[in-house]
Order: sequence, then structure tokens, then C-alpha cells
Amino acid sequence: MTYSHSFSALPAPVKFSVGVSYEDERTISASAFGIYYAFVDSYTVWDAAISYVSDDWDVQLNIKKLDNTDYYSSAMYLGGLPGEERNAKLTVAYRF
Repeated sequence: MTYSHSFSALPAPVKFSVGVSYEDERTISASAFGIYYAFVDSYTVWDAAISYVSDDWDVQLNIKKLDNTDYYSSAMYLGGLPGEERNAKLTVAYRF
């Protein structure tokens, strides 16, 4: 979902975005490891971005995993692979 807002001090609008991804519960079976049935919990990840694009500048800030809760992104034989931590990425580009 994206929302644009114009500020009087800027020649172009600023865009605010939010995204969500959901992964349902997953099951694993690894009888060779003595695990006949196990599961990895479902999880939801919220992300956000703020961007500004003008004639000369492109600026974007992305933040992944806003709530910073722990989750397992992949089911593996002996449990799960932890999901990534909250992180931010700032991109700035100037055109001349």
C-alpha cells in the first residue's frame, strides 16, 4: 500500500509505503534424525519505505521487519533457519 503526500517545501511528492508478507506453518519429517513430525510456526513480516523522486534526486529508505520479532524463515531437519533481523537501507542517487 502506498500513500503520496506533497509538502510545500518540496517540488515533488513523498511516497510512504507499507508491505506485509505471511508464511503459514510448515511441517518437516526427518526420520533419519529421529524427528518423525515437527513444524515451524507461521509468521508475518511488516516492511516500510519512504521515497522521494525529483528531477535531480532519488532518495529511498527501506526498513525490513518493522516489529523485529523472531521467526524461522525455512524449515530444516533439526529445526528452522532464523529469519533476518530488522534492517534499513538508504539509497541516494543524483542525476546530472
